[in-house]
Amino acid sequence: MQSEKLITRVGGQPIDKESSALDILFKSLGIGPSQIPLEEDNGVVSIGSRLKALPAVNNDEMVTKSQTDQGQSDLQALIDQNAQDIQSLRQSLDDLAVLVGTNQADIASLWLAISKIYDSPPIEETFIATAGQTVFDATILQWNPDNTLTDILVFANGRKRTIDKTGALSEDYRKNSGTQIEFAYPLLEDTRVTVRHSVPFLTTQFFVNYQTGIQGFSIPVGEIYSKGSDRLSAFRNGLYMSKTASASIGSPYDRYAEETARIETEGASVNAEYWAFVHKSIAPSFRIPNSGLAGSPLTLPAYNVGTDRLLVFRGGLLMNTASLGSPVMQYAEAGPTSISLAAPSVTAENWIFEELGQAPIWREDFSGISGGTITFSNPYTIGSGKLLLFRNGVLVMNTSDTDFGGPAPSVARYQEATPTTVSVELASTPSTVWTAINLA
Repeated sequence: MQSEKLITRVGGQPIDKESSALDILFKSLGIGPSQIPLEEDNGVVSIGSRLKALPAVNNDEMVTKSQTDQGQSDLQALIDQNAQDIQSLRQSLDDLAVLVGTNQADIASLWLAISKIYDSPPIEETFIATAGQTVFDATILQWNPDNTLTDILVFANGRKRTIDKTGALSEDYRKNSGTQIEFAYPLLEDTRVTVRHSVPFLTTQFFVNYQTGIQGFSIPVGEIYSKGSDRLSAFRNGLYMSKTASASIGSPYDRYAEETARIETEGASVNAEYWAFVHKSIAPSFRIPNSGLAGSPLTLPAYNVGTDRLLVFRGGLLMNTASLGSPVMQYAEAGPTSISLAAPSVTAENWIFEELGQAPIWREDFSGISGGTITFSNPYTIGSGKLLLFRNGVLVMNTSDTDFGGPAPSVARYQEATPTTVSVELASTPSTVWTAINLA
């Protein structure tokens, strides 16, 4: 026979009615536990079949509350999922150590490295919309403006929005540029819009890639890069190229345009050419291709004098302030907005003026070296890719692959040897001008 009673035990243990979670729930609904008849069958109390005894709930109020809290709920779900993923990863590492006998110290070091990445705050920027606002301009973040790349995530009030990969506005939003997004509909006042990098460190990554054996106008960079940010530098047979569509700057072989994970050059590449791409960690303060300049001094945007941040390329060749080489290779920093030239410019020459976003760790310009070993006064990190070496203003590649620059010995190649030396295939002579830049 069924009998009605209050809940006084959970899991066989007595509970305090005044402090129980169910009691708190009952009170929040405006009823007392004694108002809910409970069934007991073989000593097991069940309330599932008697929930109809609860008072009616206003569905409209519940929907409104759900909508209000949805953003916070979605965000909390993301956080919880992250925590689960991290815990699963840690368990997998522990299992791996058991299965293959990996040294526990190595596993701990790996886990520490992963933790530092996951524990870092996300790279994001947040905006508060005005009534009807559709366009948002980032002041901190930069991303690839190609809409086919999902390198950013966009949230409105905590809910993830969908990018239109065609560049139209048939979905929630699109990228208009590397710093601007546009919604397909006007947002309500005080809508919280968050833009977050979905690919960690995409816009701050550093890499150096070499390419060769390519025919045609499309040259693969090798990795997705920060299109439109000027972080990517392209060298064709060791000469710095101009990212410009202006036909007045150089020949078609000196110019290129950025595309997704590749560049498009106006002058077709041939099999024997070699390419080098350097993607800097920090965007330059400026990079200006120019031509039609005559005489000396030349006027530049304001730059930081004496910091080694200014790079001047003349006809694709890197110049120096150390009075080395022929006069066309020499210039002096005349002031915060100008440089003076040892050999005045003529209008047919093409120039690239670039100020690095951060001073290099060091730069050394020197000559007077004979033989195949080049020694620096300062150390660099072998294998980091951050050592750029120029021979008479031409970029030399850190490789032994004869596909780059032809049979040995080649003027185009060197190999890192020790933290203060490199080995060059074609021996240096005392008149050879060397410039080494160790990027930050």
